Amino acid sequence: MNRVLTFGLAVKKYRLARELSQEKLAELSGLHRNLIGLVERGKISASVESIFSICDALNIQPSALFLEVEAEIALAAAKPANKPRTARKRSLEL
Repeated sequence: MNRVLTFGLAVKKYRLARELSQEKLAELSGLHRNLIGLVERGKISASVESIFSICDALNIQPSALFLEVEAEIALAAAKPANKPRTARKRSLEL
């Protein structure tokens, strides 16, 4: 599982739980709205400074955010991989 995307989805989850728009989170964190969007979509890795700014704005500890990411990655790793289906022979009754 992509850790950068998982991190971004965790940021989005906390943002939505606090009923904040990307623009409002950007304002509270002192970051640009485009940066928030790129982080949430997993397009870029947030710097350590940006992570702390986002967490301050969301009123959470960075460790809580990273624990969320680790839990999601562990959950994804525990799921069985989707294997492609193989064609089955079927008998036709006439």
